[in-house]
Amino acid sequence: MKLITKDRKLQRLLKHQEIQQLFAYFETVEEPVILREIRKQFPNQKHLDKDLEQLIDHEIISRNERRYQFALPIITGYPTTALAEKTIQTVSQKFSSEQILMLIAEDYWREEFEEVVAVDFSLPTLNRMENDQFSLVTINQGDALPETLPNYFANNERPLEFPKLSTLLGDVQPQFFMDQIGLILERAMANKTPSRSSIFLESLIQTQVVSEKGQLQLPIYSQSPSLDLKLDLDALETETRFFLVRQIAAIALGEQASFSYLKKKKA
Repeated sequence: MKLITKDRKLQRLLKHQEIQQLFAYFETVEEPVILREIRKQFPNQKHLDKDLEQLIDHEIISRNERRYQFALPIITGYPTTALAEKTIQTVSQKFSSEQILMLIAEDYWREEFEEVVAVDFSLPTLNRMENDQFSLVTINQGDALPETLPNYFANNERPLEFPKLSTLLGDVQPQFFMDQIGLILERAMANKTPSRSSIFLESLIQTQVVSEKGQLQLPIYSQSPSLDLKLDLDALETETRFFLVRQIAAIALGEQASFSYLKKKKA
C-alpha cells in the first residue's frame, strides 16, 4: 500500500521506517486495536505515541473509544480505465509514445491531492531535476526504480538501490550536479565531444544520457504549438484527473520500466 499526498512535510514523514512498519501492521489488523496491543507489536519504537498522533492529525489513523484503525479507503485499481483507453487511442493516432510521455509530463502531471489517498496498486512515478538551463526527467512504470539520475537524486537517502551512482557521486547535491553537467549537455546537443573526463560525464554515460563519445542519447522535449495533446481535464474531478494522467503514462510506457528525456529551457 502507498499513501499519496502533495504535502512535502507529510511525504518525508511517510518515508520513515517506523511509519512504514505501522502501516504494514494496520494493513493486517481487521478490527480496531487498543494502544496496549500496538505497543506489544512495537516494543522498541521510541516515538510510537508521537507517530500515532501525527497520523491521527492527518486522518490516516482514526482513534475512537481508545481504539485505533486505518482510516482511509483503499483504492485497489484505476477508476479511469475506459477513459484512459479512449484517450490513448485518440492521441496515439497523432503522437508517438515518446511524445505522449513528454507532453504528459510537461503539461498535465500534477501532484494534486490536498488530502491523503491510499493506493494498493502500482502507479507510474515522475522524478525531475533541473536548473535554469535544463530539465532531466524520468517517468517510471512502477515502484521499481531504474538507475537514472532523476531517480537517484530523488531517492538519495536509499543509496543501496542505486549502487553505481551512489559510489560514483557520493554526496554530490542535485543543484551542483546540474550546474556541472550544463556544458557537457550543451556540447552533446552540438555534437561536440566532451572537453575532459569527470565523474559528471561518467554518470551521464552510465545512465545513457550521453554515449562514450559524448553524443546525446535521450530524446529532447521541444515546445511547439503543434505538440499539444489537447486533453480537456478541467471538467474532471481531482481524483479522476490524477489517475487518468498516470494511466495514460502507464499505457504509453508499455513494457518499458522507465522513460527519460531532456528539456532545454529557453534562454
